[in-house]
Amino acid sequence: MFNFLNPKPKLHVTPEDQQWLESNLSWLRGQFGAQPFARLPLTGISGPFSRNKNDLTVAMPYFFEEVCIHMDIDPDDISLHSYSDGAQDGLNGPVIIKSLGSQSMGEYHHRNHLTGKFDIHLNTEITKDYGRMLSVIAHELSHVRLLGEGRLHQGEETMEYVTDLCAIYFGFGVMMANSCHMNETWQDGNGYSGWAIGKQGYLPMEMVVHALAIQAFQIGKSDPDWADALNKIPRKMFRQSLLWLEANSARKD
Repeated sequence: MFNFLNPKPKLHVTPEDQQWLESNLSWLRGQFGAQPFARLPLTGISGPFSRNKNDLTVAMPYFFEEVCIHMDIDPDDISLHSYSDGAQDGLNGPVIIKSLGSQSMGEYHHRNHLTGKFDIHLNTEITKDYGRMLSVIAHELSHVRLLGEGRLHQGEETMEYVTDLCAIYFGFGVMMANSCHMNETWQDGNGYSGWAIGKQGYLPMEMVVHALAIQAFQIGKSDPDWADALNKIPRKMFRQSLLWLEANSARKD
């Protein structure tokens, strides 16, 4: 009989998506070790990510460097550029801006043959929101860890999905869950990829939240404090997903 006081926890992703998440999280563990996913997700409440929030336009280079450090990337290996809406010329040739009713938020370029560095271009629009800014930076720097370091290759079918998951793996899942309305990414045939506002992202909110639930479950947190930093809808979904994982693990045991 259905218990109205303790309803059966709901799985917000398909069984296939659940399997995809677990499989690719396992792959990321093999690539980067278990430590990044064992850390608490970032919320910006304490530590270096809690500082300099008053003027994000000025502070963007500071946060970019902190994300680099958090993702085990040498900041000196990256050239940071900013742009506003519209096309511009980049160091590797023209920067391609997605224009089909969308707004590019960030772009990754392969290692520059002149400087020897990776070029990351960030739209100044991201400085209007703290969580959005860190989510975009983490996504673009995930391209460095995956594409730039040869772990994935441009054009692979699930590349952008795994790129989103990589940012979650390194601790930016809470911010991404709260910013899922703008996590549409794109790529072209010339080695460019970017982030754009759109109604549909590569990893929808349900999958981002379920990945967070897997993270909490794996580190043994049944009611983590950091879940309070999630917005209302993803927070409710997260708790349902975590209950589902706990219930199904108990049945397997």
